[in-house]
Amino acid sequence: MAIAALLHIGFDSKLDSKEALVKIVLNRYYIFVSEEESKLEQTTWLLERLGHLLRAEMRQGAQRHELKLVQLEALYYLSRANRYSLTTLTVADALALTKGTTSQTLKALVEKGFVERRSDKDDGRVVHHDLTPAGQRVVAECYPVSALENLCQNHRGEDMNHLNKILTELLRSLQVEQGRVAFGVCNGCKYFGETAGGAVCGVTKEPLSKSDSLKICREFALPTEA
Repeated sequence: MAIAALLHIGFDSKLDSKEALVKIVLNRYYIFVSEEESKLEQTTWLLERLGHLLRAEMRQGAQRHELKLVQLEALYYLSRANRYSLTTLTVADALALTKGTTSQTLKALVEKGFVERRSDKDDGRVVHHDLTPAGQRVVAECYPVSALENLCQNHRGEDMNHLNKILTELLRSLQVEQGRVAFGVCNGCKYFGETAGGAVCGVTKEPLSKSDSLKICREFALPTEA
């Protein structure tokens, strides 16, 4: 199982990632975890609680802008996605939604003025979704979630790098188990290339700007994948 695999990763480092997750929850939300519980039970409990509490905070942000949580999540995804990953299908894959639900979500965001539709320059049948300035402001006001922002400010960079590595391993395990599209940051992909003229995508053969290389792509593949 993905969570079980998480427990075998990197616990000999300066920051025990399980302990880091414990501290996040205990320091902010005062949740008691018994010492008798197994590591797996503790980690499962903590991840479940973190998910609920973080989503509750995100829901409050959505309500401030008269949005549903799924609409805010779609805005956040679009703010992080590169130009190859802005279609209805890719949003559905990223958020694990049906295409119908995603279409309705994006339609509502267009009507609210937070998203605009754009036809693909090479194939007019393909429609991309871009954030408007209003949509960008909503994302800037709601992300990052304050608890995570405080965490980053109060811990060393190496600690956060290690925690991110552990969470990435868990995410990848879950994606494989559930048969999900991986998604990932462009410059960590096996197709990311660098030439004398700059970065280039090995799939599309198109040049990549610095901004492109830092965004999420549906075509992402780990360098170790065949």
